[in-house]
Amino acid sequence: MSPVSASGPNLSGTEGMRMSLSLLYQRNCSRTEITAIGASSPSSLSSAPSVFAVYRGMTPASSWIDVFNLRSGAAISKISGSGAAFAPPATATSSSQQKLATVRDWAAPIGKAGEEVRYGSSILLRDVMATHGGKPLLELKNVEQGPIAWSRDGRLIAAVEGGGEEGSRVGVWDARTGERRGRVLGHSAAVTHIKFTPAGRLVSLGRDGVVRITNVERGRTEGRLVLPVGGGSAKLLELSEDGRTITSVWGGGGVYTWDTRLGSVDTYETDVKRTTEGWPLSGGANGRWMVSRTEDGFDVMDLRVGEVVGEVKRRGEDGIVYTAGAWVEGAAFGDGFVVMGRMDGVVEVWEVRVKG
Repeated sequence: MSPVSASGPNLSGTEGMRMSLSLLYQRNCSRTEITAIGASSPSSLSSAPSVFAVYRGMTPASSWIDVFNLRSGAAISKISGSGAAFAPPATATSSSQQKLATVRDWAAPIGKAGEEVRYGSSILLRDVMATHGGKPLLELKNVEQGPIAWSRDGRLIAAVEGGGEEGSRVGVWDARTGERRGRVLGHSAAVTHIKFTPAGRLVSLGRDGVVRITNVERGRTEGRLVLPVGGGSAKLLELSEDGRTITSVWGGGGVYTWDTRLGSVDTYETDVKRTTEGWPLSGGANGRWMVSRTEDGFDVMDLRVGEVVGEVKRRGEDGIVYTAGAWVEGAAFGDGFVVMGRMDGVVEVWEVRVKG
């Protein structure tokens, strides 16, 4: 079977909504669940972003990363790893280079049934345009499975590191030399989301219900918001274009938007706004959109007002369950794309059109 197939039926989002969603193609990445999706930023107006899809391997301790071209679906590379994050275009030393940070899990066999136990992880920086992902350009050791974030200029990389209680520490390194540049130690539970602001501050979100802004160079907290989420699981972290407005979405359905300039917090419950239940998978457009799995397919919500603006229903097709997603945008690509990963290992690319 070809790894890329056309959409077949003319599948599109529900009519009458502000956003239309049209299926461009689907790619057969694996036979196991897609656990994460991510996309690069285009390096020029004419270049197409690359997309990665993480899927489970044949053993519990193994995962793979399939990298392909967004426009064509053509394969670029396949790399071992359980997580990834594309570097900003500014990090490339040539027009053909594209850096990807990947989480490599190290495991040892136990017993005689092919079982493995993970004993550690590293972050490997690679040029995915090189053959087979190329030789690692840099290795950062003693990290944990979790989020990865690049600074906007590509000079710093942040990840959850070992040694903290339940993954509560974040390390920051120089992405060129591997030299440590700072730590975030203030969380009391696992850190689930991290992002850099344009000014180079690191925003972190943890299961302790704390949103923290850290000056990593000085090791100082510059902002802290404690949310009444009762230790709930964070689902989404999004920043405005200038990095001064921080939106977080929680497992209980709470949406909190923190204006760090004014010190104000706006909040609402998605369950009050929605007519059907949704499970957040991805954000986009600097915190404007949120993509969620539904029992019938997936939908897109305008996070500013809590309105579902686009919806895709696949309930007539057995076995289609969405497990990961990513929003892709760029000046050359209209209103953007939504890339969705499924439980059966298929990745779908949807074109977005916003009406009005």
